Amino acid sequence: MEGEGYFQACEVLLMKKLWVIGLALILVACGLGNPQTGSDESIMFSVDARENSEYVEFVLTIQNQSDQQVELVFPSSQKYEIVVSNSEGEEVYRYSNGRMFAQAVQQETLAPSNYMVFTERWNYMYDGERVPKGQYTVTATLKGKVKGNTDQLIAEEKMEVPEIHPSFRQVTIQENDQKFVVTGEMKTEGSSIRYVVEDGHYEFINQTEPVQNCISWTEFSIEIEKADINSDRPLTLLFYSEETKEPYIIPLKP
Repeated sequence: MEGEGYFQACEVLLMKKLWVIGLALILVACGLGNPQTGSDESIMFSVDARENSEYVEFVLTIQNQSDQQVELVFPSSQKYEIVVSNSEGEEVYRYSNGRMFAQAVQQETLAPSNYMVFTERWNYMYDGERVPKGQYTVTATLKGKVKGNTDQLIAEEKMEVPEIHPSFRQVTIQENDQKFVVTGEMKTEGSSIRYVVEDGHYEFINQTEPVQNCISWTEFSIEIEKADINSDRPLTLLFYSEETKEPYIIPLKP
């Protein structure tokens, strides 16, 4: 059935579409405030922390902002370092920990106005436990330098680690040509849940599903038809339960 979600292990009382298209009132979490970028006369280096409920995605951009070709020289295969620190300045994540890098000089060439983008994820875990809710600082360092230049480029941004959501967890998304298939686990004492698909400007789906017998963690699955979403922008999926006003947030399409 077109655009209709279904919850496999919970008893669905009624399957009724509630389509609402309009300006989205929810801002997608993608960092706090204005990020600090590192730059010299030719290269701009930036980091964007895009938080959701179970992990944060770091998007690092290296851009040639000059009108000439630029060569970047890296002392090893490691292109960048990412460090996350808490409000006391204590390190809770380092990208390079546990990784091996080839110890050989690497070079990258960027044409005028061209850029490279890298993405990494962190699941909010430190020393076997999820870090507390709160504000953290992301510091990204470009390991390479412009040929003939000794400047080290560093970018910084604030990010927010959310609380563990009481009603949704372990949500994953699979995609085919026609639809997104979303699976995960839910737990609620309420009589319904709601999910929203939006792109930061428009809300394409706002659907409520009555449920019961989900007072313990229960597997669920929904299908979202691509034909019902007309957007080339990144899409975000938000789940709501009656236990909290805070949504469970996960990217539907980066």
